[in-house]
Amino acid sequence: MCSQCGAPVEARNAVVGRLFMAGKPPICDNCRNGQWQRWSKADYQEYLKTDHWERRRQRSLALAGQACQICKSTKNLNVHHNDYSRLGSELDSDLFVVCEKHHKMIHER
Repeated sequence: MCSQCGAPVEARNAVVGRLFMAGKPPICDNCRNGQWQRWSKADYQEYLKTDHWERRRQRSLALAGQACQICKSTKNLNVHHNDYSRLGSELDSDLFVVCEKHHKMIHER
């Protein structure tokens, strides 16, 4: 049950399930919107190592034509989160494919 509204919560991947089991309060999709800050940097780094994220990442790369969506480079590609509100159950529009150069620029601004 969601710790904020009491709605049923379903873990969509193993990391989310482990976080719930580790004492992180479960939060439903409606309450989680805008709540990505509840994930620590360590939780996020763990999530990026999962098979779930790798499949999501590969889908984003395929949708972007295996190229940076800014400069069309095909080298050193990263998948950047535009929106963290659905972390673990991202929509295609939550992700953006960029080369390392543009990814660094996004984080430096």
